[in-house]
Amino acid sequence: IIVGPYSPFYFAAGVGNEYEAGQCFFEARGYKAIAHPISMKASLNPLQVPEWLASVDLSQEGIEISSWRPEMTAELLRFATEAFAPDWARFVREAVEDIVGGGDPRRLMVARDGRRVVGFSHYSSERFGPIGVDPEYRGKSIGQVLCRETMAAQQEAGARESWFLWSNHQTAKRLYDGFGFKVWREFKLYEKEL
Repeated sequence: IIVGPYSPFYFAAGVGNEYEAGQCFFEARGYKAIAHPISMKASLNPLQVPEWLASVDLSQEGIEISSWRPEMTAELLRFATEAFAPDWARFVREAVEDIVGGGDPRRLMVARDGRRVVGFSHYSSERFGPIGVDPEYRGKSIGQVLCRETMAAQQEAGARESWFLWSNHQTAKRLYDGFGFKVWREFKLYEKEL
């Protein structure tokens, strides 16, 4: 039994630390905390961007970052389905439907190496994410550029803050801290074998 698993359609990233009685309930019955997800949020006024990011030029690596275009759809869906959690393709489909209906194309930012999708980021109103980069392409600042472009699009669309429900402390240090994200909630993901 897993309490608070990620996919699909979770309400929370486990049992929140504000529910101490709930955590005690599960721990007293032999459940073990197997992960410690965090939720974070950042102000968009002003948008905080790491200074070093201004000198990053991904085009020298052959990487293009742009908003979604129709010809990207099939490759983007393949990438989201194969590289990440099953519901990430749902986020892509819903964003594409919104964009085709007149929504902001920057709601879905895509990183490509030629025609190959190697990363993407998404927002819906003030909710940020998902964001993901192909493991072969990590360490090139693609995630940071996607994050900057997505948060800028949120700001331009009138959002006052950016938030997401699920990450971990390692990713926060590598990506989110530089953009002013702060831990908003902490959780324990529990598991028990019967």
